[in-house]
Amino acid sequence: MPTEIVEEQVFTDEEIRDAAAHNSAIANMARYKIITIFVDNGLDTQTSVQIKANRTNSATGSVDVGTAFSIAASDREARTMDPETTGYLPYIWIEVTCAVAPSSGSLNAFIIGRN
Repeated sequence: MPTEIVEEQVFTDEEIRDAAAHNSAIANMARYKIITIFVDNGLDTQTSVQIKANRTNSATGSVDVGTAFSIAASDREARTMDPETTGYLPYIWIEVTCAVAPSSGSLNAFIIGRN
């Protein structure tokens, strides 16, 4: 039986131009055991990404999953969450912060679920 895969784009060409935290859309991954966060940083500065999760479809009351990770300017990174190592909460989103305000580029992020 083939593995079902779903992909939700949670940041679409996000033009960040400040050093404030930016929250993505929330992805409902309730049907999937393995979740991969893929971030394509097209900004001209390094970004810090924190994965967040919640048991309800809300940012309020969410918890951090793992430690934040950095992505260099014009680079991409992926992190895979497995219930064996990261627990399981069905609603996933990410928070992106830049140490300095970017002056060009955009950011795209995807949350991908599979069983």
